Amino acid sequence: MCLEELVEALTFGHYLKTQSLIGLEDLRGITDDLARRGADEDAVMADADGSTQSQDAGAKAALSAAPTIHITEQDYLYGVFDLTGEMMRFATTSTALTRELAGGAGEEGPASRRRTILQDMQELGSFFEMLPQNKSKQWTSKFDVLRQSVRKVERIGYDMVVRGSEREEGWVPAGDDDAAPDE
Repeated sequence: MCLEELVEALTFGHYLKTQSLIGLEDLRGITDDLARRGADEDAVMADADGSTQSQDAGAKAALSAAPTIHITEQDYLYGVFDLTGEMMRFATTSTALTRELAGGAGEEGPASRRRTILQDMQELGSFFEMLPQNKSKQWTSKFDVLRQSVRKVERIGYDMVVRGSEREEGWVPAGDDDAAPDE
């Protein structure tokens, strides 16, 4: 579970920067680098008074061994399943703030042809649909959540097209919470 959360966080960060899904081998390289850097920072421990602790030979040998984080294919797939939930929350928040679905410009340029987060989520959903289905409870649960996340972002896109055209630019709901309803 913990590694799935790490995969989710790293794939989401990569997606936000590149609007693409990082591959398993590239992700393993990143986690190996993180493990090495973390071990380097932990090599010298400071006491509360600022003095350094001496370590016995066994502890030094353990620290000198290259630490690793082994991400399995299952960790990766389940982390990517969880990524869709983060993408859905990001799509919801960014759409509320900008009144358009998040996305990048197309390769050739015009904003009208840009790829949106909705398209990326639909592609991820299609990818998982094509995989051999695992009937485990965890797989089924994560798959159901993926489908719900895609549907929620599809609904946001639909609402932007249909309801967005019904309201004038800059429309916001009235702030009169204490006003009596019309009778």
